Amino acid sequence: MSASQKPFSKTFPPIPSEWNGHAPTPVLKKGFCFAFGFSIVELLVYLAVFATALVMIVGTALGLSRAYGGVANLSRIERDGAVVLERITREARGSERVDIGTSILGVNPSQLVFNTTDEAGAARTVEFFVSGSALRIKENSTDSGALTGSKVAVSSFVARRIATGKSEAVKIELSIQSGVGSASITKKFYATTILRNSY
Repeated sequence: MSASQKPFSKTFPPIPSEWNGHAPTPVLKKGFCFAFGFSIVELLVYLAVFATALVMIVGTALGLSRAYGGVANLSRIERDGAVVLERITREARGSERVDIGTSILGVNPSQLVFNTTDEAGAARTVEFFVSGSALRIKENSTDSGALTGSKVAVSSFVARRIATGKSEAVKIELSIQSGVGSASITKKFYATTILRNSY
C-alpha cells in the first residue's frame, strides 16, 4: 500500500443500550405489505374476484355440457324415429293385410304383424314389437335385430288397424326417450299408411 492510500474503514452507528446486544423482534403493523407489494385487504379482494370468476366459468361449462347433451339426445331420437317409421311404412305399403290373429293392436306396447310376400312371391311375415326398451323386427319369425339404438328407449308403441270396405291402413303412435335427469328428452311420432296391396 502506498503512502497516499489510506486503509478502508467504515464506522457503524452504536447499538442502542436498550437492545442488550439483541436485535428487536419485528412488529407487523396494520396495513403492512408483503414483499411483492400486496396488502392483506388487496389479497382478499383478488381472491374473491378469482373465486367469483371460477364459479361463473364452471357454471358456463356445465350449461354448455347440458345443452350439448340435449342436442345429442334429440338427434338420436329423431334419427331412430325416422328409421322406425320408414321401415314400418315401407313394409305396410308392400303388404296384403295386417295379421289380426297374431297382432296385438290398440295397446302399449303393440305387436304389429304384416302378411306380405318376398321378391320371389313367397309368403312372408314381418313383425314389429317392443323388447326391453328397443323396437325390434322379425321376418318369418326370425329376429332381424333392433331398429332403435342402445342410447334411446321406446316408451310407447301403439299400432291401430283402420279398415274400410275397399282398403286397409295402419296408424302408428311412437314415443322415444333419450337421456337422464334434466337432459332427458321424449318425442312423439305419428304415421298413417295405406296397405297398397289390400285394394
